[in-house]
Amino acid sequence: ALALDPGDFRIHIVLGDAEAYDDAPEARERARVHFRQVMELGPRDWYGHLRYAVYLQNEGELRESVREADLAVELQPSAEYAYLCASLSLLWLGEAREAKARAEAGLAQVPSSRLMRVNLAAALHALGDRPGFQETIKTLTGAWPEDHVITRLLAGLAADLEGRPSTLKTIFEAYLAQVEKTPWKE
Repeated sequence: ALALDPGDFRIHIVLGDAEAYDDAPEARERARVHFRQVMELGPRDWYGHLRYAVYLQNEGELRESVREADLAVELQPSAEYAYLCASLSLLWLGEAREAKARAEAGLAQVPSSRLMRVNLAAALHALGDRPGFQETIKTLTGAWPEDHVITRLLAGLAADLEGRPSTLKTIFEAYLAQVEKTPWKE
């Protein structure tokens, strides 16, 4: 496809994503090259900015990830995953208030987003806002099975806010032990 139309930025998005999930450093660098082509050929494409933001987040370039996610939101205000990406990057940067604001802005655009509510809950946890956290997770009751990673994450964060950090650690360690036993793990 690239040989047929080297100017089609959408091809570079697909190739960038494919290379980004290869563990080899040279593959991830090729992904960067593809995403830069996307920015050059399709600078007004919100999805290209979103995919580049995710790539940057995975590379640990969190400030740049937030910048790209913000561009995606500017171009497509209902781009749920752009808000998620920005909110999560901000949480990892230790900027919980800003992460909370991004999650709330995302929920204003996509009120049904359960994942946005998880990000909001994580930001509220980081801020120590127990009532806000509890109110937010009530809206997620039954959203995932009991043994799902998100259900466990929220239970651990709730325990931590209740002053039981050892329970948080126990929940996470049990989940890690379960994941390590999965048959698909190499």
